Amino acid sequence: MSLNVEEFKLLLTNYFIETIIYLFLRVTLKPAGQLRHKLIGELRDFLTKFNLRKIILGRHLSPYKVGNITFFINTSNPRNLIYSNLLHEKDYSLLLFKVARIMEPKTFIDIGAHIGTYTLRIAKLFPNCQIIAFEPFIENYYSLSCSIKLNNLTNVISYPIALGNSEGYTDLYINPKNPGGHSIKKIHPIKGDLMKRSVKVKIKKLDSFAPFHEPILIKVDVEGAEEDVLKGALTTLKTHVVVLAVEVHNPPLMINEDSCNCEICRYLRHQIGYRTLLLEHSSRDHRVLAISPYISSEKEALIERLVLSYISWRRH
Repeated sequence: MSLNVEEFKLLLTNYFIETIIYLFLRVTLKPAGQLRHKLIGELRDFLTKFNLRKIILGRHLSPYKVGNITFFINTSNPRNLIYSNLLHEKDYSLLLFKVARIMEPKTFIDIGAHIGTYTLRIAKLFPNCQIIAFEPFIENYYSLSCSIKLNNLTNVISYPIALGNSEGYTDLYINPKNPGGHSIKKIHPIKGDLMKRSVKVKIKKLDSFAPFHEPILIKVDVEGAEEDVLKGALTTLKTHVVVLAVEVHNPPLMINEDSCNCEICRYLRHQIGYRTLLLEHSSRDHRVLAISPYISSEKEALIERLVLSYISWRRH
């Protein structure tokens, strides 16, 4: 069991204190051959469980109750309070929960799960639905995984990895002002600034986790990496019954008030064959609901009626 160069870089970048402990053991014990590989393997297992990381991070986190859900978050950061209470997207979240009730999904995939704002609520609303959450930033992932345990949720699986259109390791660029704004894109998707600090994270394609139980509801909020995620999910999107909610982090190119001609929407329509419905838009981003051609006509009609009602309500 050897440690390759990329894995060592990952340890050195994300786990500085743990790496120092390893180097101390390496110098003190001077293990060689199989013993050295065994020590490295044990260290990797130890880091995978985040034992030492939990001690470091746990000092800043505490339980925070919202209705029947308990989050384990840094309550001193006001953004976490906003996110956990869904104050930043109350209308959008209610729409997604209503879409979920129409669909009755067997699988909910949360890509860019952050602290579990959607993961925890969908898991509570649909106890028979398999929830799969992806959150690459370790502090957010630790908060998410602890919240899952605090709420005794047995239908949730979480992964500390990024999704994209490649397999291996990538840079995750850190947004210092927004704990939910980290991205695998170096240029800030809204402001256009270069994000300087980064950490190494594992990246995989969503297709590598397939197949999934249908129907599937997918939420994508990945700060500018939407196209990469969709391309890495191409087989899943083309072969499963899916409703996809995507937050696109660039200004939309409007055809008319109800439709969008941005690259993401064109890709969904022309390359995958989905129907896209523009939910809302601003100068910062826009949100789209994309519907698989395999969904039943009855459920598609119900979702369309719901979306049209939502659009009309927002206009007035």
